[in-house]
Amino acid sequence: MLASQLHKLLDDIYFYMKNLEPVLEKEQYILSQGKIDGSMLQGVTQQKEMMLASIISLNKRRIALQEEMGVSEPFNELNNYAISNLWEHISALSTKIAQQNMNNGFLLQYHINYASDALSVLEAEAGTPVYGPDGQSISKLTGGTKFEV
Repeated sequence: MLASQLHKLLDDIYFYMKNLEPVLEKEQYILSQGKIDGSMLQGVTQQKEMMLASIISLNKRRIALQEEMGVSEPFNELNNYAISNLWEHISALSTKIAQQNMNNGFLLQYHINYASDALSVLEAEAGTPVYGPDGQSISKLTGGTKFEV
């Protein structure tokens, strides 16, 4: 009875993880574009958060059930090939998803750094007066003498 509950939980975890893969791929596609579509990224992020919340909830239930059963991963002591095999697939998929999520994090950090650098340039330019009090543009000299006529 408990083994079938464990199998169902693992099956549900695998289902959500499999469905998380294309969401991460879409996130990567959005982050790989020159200009990010903010609303599209927000939608994908919300999808990802919902799936991760489901996986976390299911995983907590799995851990509690494992403790009740007195078993641990990879569940060899159950002598249940289906459960052990499913756990093997979950472990492999977990590694793949973690790597994909880390790569997306690098892409996101690149965009954050780029935007921050661009903002710094704009702020520096805004801090330098372009026009004088008389409304005339201020010429910037890089050396030499300024002649006025």
